[in-house]
Amino acid sequence: MRPLALRAACVCLCLSLGLLISAQVLAQTEADVEVDDAQEEVEERDEIFGPDDLQITTPREIPDVDEINVVGTVSSVTDVQDEAQAVTAFGMEDLDKAEITGADKLAFSVPGLHVGQQGNQVIVTLRGIGTENASVTGEPGVAYMVDGVNYARPAAAQVAFFDLEGVEVLRGPQGTKGGKNTTAGWINVHTRKPHDDFETIFDYQVGAYEQKRGRGSINIPINEYAKTRFAFFWEDRNGYQRNRFLNDEDRDAFDADDFGFRGHLDLTPSEALNLLTTYNYYKQNGNGAQVKLIPQPDTPLDAFARPECIAETGGTTNLPLNLACNIITRPFLPGTNFGPQEGRVADSRLLFQEDAILADRAPNIDNAFWGVTTIATWDVPSLPWFGETQLKGIGSFQRTDVFTQVDFDASNLNDQRLDLAENSKQTSGELQWSSEGSDLVDWQASLFFLRETSESDLLVGDLVFEFQSNGALEFDEIPGDQSVENKSYGFSLHTNWSLTDNVQLELGGRYSKDVRSIRLLRENTGALARPGLELVTCTGAFFDGDVDGLPDTGPLGGNQAVAIPTCEQTFRHGTGGGVINWRPDFLEDSLLYASVARGYKAGGFGNLGFGEYDPEFVWSYEIGAKNTFFDDRLTANLAAFFYDYKDLQLTVIDGLAFRTENADADVYGAELEIEANPFDGMLINATFGYLETELLDYVSIDPTNTRQIIDFESCRQFPTLGRAGIDPGCGELTDFSGNVLSRAPEWKISLGAEYTIFTPNYGSLTPRVQYYWQNDAFYRAFNAPPDKQETYQQTDGKLSWRSPEERYSLEIFVNNIEDDSVFQNVLVGPAEVSSPSLAWYGAPRTWGIRAGFVH
Repeated sequence: MRPLALRAACVCLCLSLGLLISAQVLAQTEADVEVDDAQEEVEERDEIFGPDDLQITTPREIPDVDEINVVGTVSSVTDVQDEAQAVTAFGMEDLDKAEITGADKLAFSVPGLHVGQQGNQVIVTLRGIGTENASVTGEPGVAYMVDGVNYARPAAAQVAFFDLEGVEVLRGPQGTKGGKNTTAGWINVHTRKPHDDFETIFDYQVGAYEQKRGRGSINIPINEYAKTRFAFFWEDRNGYQRNRFLNDEDRDAFDADDFGFRGHLDLTPSEALNLLTTYNYYKQNGNGAQVKLIPQPDTPLDAFARPECIAETGGTTNLPLNLACNIITRPFLPGTNFGPQEGRVADSRLLFQEDAILADRAPNIDNAFWGVTTIATWDVPSLPWFGETQLKGIGSFQRTDVFTQVDFDASNLNDQRLDLAENSKQTSGELQWSSEGSDLVDWQASLFFLRETSESDLLVGDLVFEFQSNGALEFDEIPGDQSVENKSYGFSLHTNWSLTDNVQLELGGRYSKDVRSIRLLRENTGALARPGLELVTCTGAFFDGDVDGLPDTGPLGGNQAVAIPTCEQTFRHGTGGGVINWRPDFLEDSLLYASVARGYKAGGFGNLGFGEYDPEFVWSYEIGAKNTFFDDRLTANLAAFFYDYKDLQLTVIDGLAFRTENADADVYGAELEIEANPFDGMLINATFGYLETELLDYVSIDPTNTRQIIDFESCRQFPTLGRAGIDPGCGELTDFSGNVLSRAPEWKISLGAEYTIFTPNYGSLTPRVQYYWQNDAFYRAFNAPPDKQETYQQTDGKLSWRSPEERYSLEIFVNNIEDDSVFQNVLVGPAEVSSPSLAWYGAPRTWGIRAGFVH
């Protein structure tokens, strides 16, 4: 057994013994829960006087974790404490009090979860597993679901949370209960649905950076057969990343100019049939995110470290991107042969200041997400052999259109830009057939289909590449257009067997078929122009070969590229798993479980057609305990896990594209979630996450470490790497086995505490503080210094007031009291094209005041 696997087995065994020992101790010390005497008195008087004659007034109760329901694609609504897997759930009030306004804020409250940003895309990992390839050729390792509909594009996770019923984060392989199969987990978002009462909700917030935000909803019941609900969201805010070169606050990055709308129509034509149709729309404009330069670790900020660059450029002030001299991350200073260009920065230290950037163009975004979903639920009449069953159909069309423009070098040294437009349409359908209330076995069968068509248009402008032996190639524009179609089919069956009164066995399986196709189109312009030819390729952007009928325009006298038809791959695989859970007699309010599951994610093509990569597989082993003690005043959920990954998909920046490779990995860890209500009004919550990861059998090229000039005789430009064809002529091969996975800190801790003071005449006042801490983490599997996020902490504070009837509310909060700037993501490209080291930073200290009402 491998050393990491052996350590994981020891950890799991120790935790198992600890769970049983602690369970027995708690069973001996915890008193039996009897029916409350006051409640018995109420029931007795109800029989005599009726329930309206006697009322017992108690302070507002704080909902327990076990009251939050998991209402995903499983046929029946289940309690989190009854779910035999690691789940973190948030109700409506939990989201508000923790200031969870989007998927990115979930990371501070969920063990093992990291949410970062890559331009317009959201990068999500669970327990170190997710995806770096957020382009149209990639597939997320963590699925993002809204009301049972899988959103295929990661950009859709940017939509702000508003008018929600709750959110759940399920960790580990998913798919045997319907929906989309994943290897890492799900984020399930549940919107509020129409109900039978008229209701209006609204809140308005002002805050830092001239923020103005409004959220509202109105529930309108039409009659007993029809109900509607409408919700909206809008926000306007200046950017918190200053651009001191443009010196205009309207052009600062990380601003907000968002609007969202959602409408539900709920129809109940009969007692057995329900139809729910939802229209969703979300629009984002403004400047959006902008990458920021981070210094290379070997680069002094007070000197230009490479004098050989002076000789190569002849001391000119027209500074091209240069293969031998990364002049972006090693900017010039006064006193060198590089005189500063007019209006350009003269001190390189200004390029790396924490609170601002110096860029000669402002970023720009134009994003739209919209779609329609219909869910039909039919209580099927009793059938022979099957009894009472339910049939549910989920059909959805979603469209994602995103556009971003950023300063490619994140400085004012070179006037370079990157434009990226992606348009994606997805159609999905699922049919679920499930049992209802069977004594022996509950079951659910699911048929799933998703088709996604996407087009992306990448344009990088104003670049100059210098080659050691071939002179300079100037690119006014480098286009990278591609068309992608992804199809996913799935059939799953999940069963839950009642072996005894307190032992259940869950068994599930899934068959998946995925079809991936890609067509790469390059415009016939610029330095790569060939008269009358449209380039079509899917295995390499540049290939200096010989094809009859094409002009010889390549650097070595051959063709510039080979025309290849659309490429397609098909993957068929079966997965499944089992869970056994036990409610011991000595712990009536506890659930102990052990599970094993097989997960799968399809392979595909690299972004811009660079190579192919294999499917990803994982064997997941998990043990856990869901515990409720002391008359529901303490909830403690513990999970320990071990993952054995084969062909884990890792993504590397290669030239102007993403290169996806496969490697093996071991992952193990433990997670603890606690919520305590030690006395009335006091609420404490805490999460602890421990994670160990190790890459196995991973040999690759870190493009940031090689300084070798591209030689067309031995290496194709922007090579396809991976187990199938690493070419040593392209750079220095390195064995990265033993490295840790990206976005996988060893320790994560979050703590929260609040105390509610109740007054009968003035309502309630609740101060709350929450704290988050994590240790070092890397943002690439190469674990190089530029990738590293040092240990950091963040503290948030909040004070809330509610009226006696809880109709009105007023809140004031401060987030990131430390005012620390930390990485959300790091992008480090290859030295061959003098790519800079770039990072997206999280928000600094922010504050807000919010007032709201419910009627």
